[in-house]
Amino acid sequence: MRLRASGFGMDAALAVAIEETVAEVAGVRAVQAYPRTGSVVIWYLPDDCDIAAVLAAIGRARDVPAASVPARAPYSASVGETGVLARIAGGILRALGLSSDAGSAQAAGGSSCHQPAPSCHGAPAADAKGEQRTWLRRVWLAVPLGLVSMAAPMLFGGAWAGWLAFAATVPVQFVAGWPFLVGAVRQARAGSAGMDTLISLGTLTAFAYSTYQLFAGGPLFFDTAALIIAFVVLGRYFEARATGKTREAISTLLEMGAREACLLVDGHEVLVPVERVQVGDLMRVRPGEKIPVDGEIVDGRAAVDESMLTGESMPAEKTVGDRVAGATVNTDGLLTVRATAVGADTALAQIVRLVEQAQGGKAPVQRLADRVSAVFVPAVLAVAALTFAGWTLL
Repeated sequence: MRLRASGFGMDAALAVAIEETVAEVAGVRAVQAYPRTGSVVIWYLPDDCDIAAVLAAIGRARDVPAASVPARAPYSASVGETGVLARIAGGILRALGLSSDAGSAQAAGGSSCHQPAPSCHGAPAADAKGEQRTWLRRVWLAVPLGLVSMAAPMLFGGAWAGWLAFAATVPVQFVAGWPFLVGAVRQARAGSAGMDTLISLGTLTAFAYSTYQLFAGGPLFFDTAALIIAFVVLGRYFEARATGKTREAISTLLEMGAREACLLVDGHEVLVPVERVQVGDLMRVRPGEKIPVDGEIVDGRAAVDESMLTGESMPAEKTVGDRVAGATVNTDGLLTVRATAVGADTALAQIVRLVEQAQGGKAPVQRLADRVSAVFVPAVLAVAALTFAGWTLL
């Protein structure tokens, strides 16, 4: 079975801790944690695994010391290496019977699960809008106050202008910029450094130095700290907005599937939930109905609307021996279809899974940027320390 749990705030180190902790639960076959979407996907044996134990393990992972977390990337970071678009196209072609089924099993990146689960697929996280609203509130806080901190010394004279800039920067630094401070602390505990480290060090240094100069009398750089955070928060909002649209697309895909199927049992029609359809069952599909699962036509002919798979507006003619995909629509004929793939093996479920992996994984250029930042950030800190030491000693 396959379970997807969402709504967990995590970074790469916590994602690795979750994967390691949940993998120790009895009955769990594989785990992938997605830091960008805050979701965890678990493949498990339903007879041997307790879902409550899995959720408890996710909670315990937050208490795992950073020093004991393996120094590796989450398994989800490598799911896109085989070419997501090519895999989506291949899945569609296989569903339409235009290519062989060889190689249809897909490995769960970095794990031991090499085939999809039977039929357990969770809906995308419902907190996408909440995440967008959270970042939007930070934008509305950081951008106006950042402009105030920049304009105060230029438009107003006297010492009180500096205090105005200070008052405007404090909520930006410690409210809007709080996620970056938390991220920097987590990275430090894990013995690593990233962009959160640079943002936190840069803005805190500017803020602390300006606060000191406010009393000593010197140049102030409150606007630097405030505007850096404002621009980064704005970028995070756009990222959350794009992620939310992807989650909405996943929800739309999930809603396309049929809810019930008409099975032929000993010549009689029996209406059952689509979850009860098994491979090899015969299904009766009337005009206007959605085909419940992937299958092969054994009797009848019809024009099938496959626009949800191919984007083609004209229905495709299907007859005996042709393959049809679940969630496509029978427009004008009576079909008898033998089920060939159900649950998480259907083309629709595979497309949803690939969209989730593409959303939660990283593109090759992002992985390259992470490798560069792993060297760039310590190098910047070392150069800054040497520069400070040189100015102090000389």
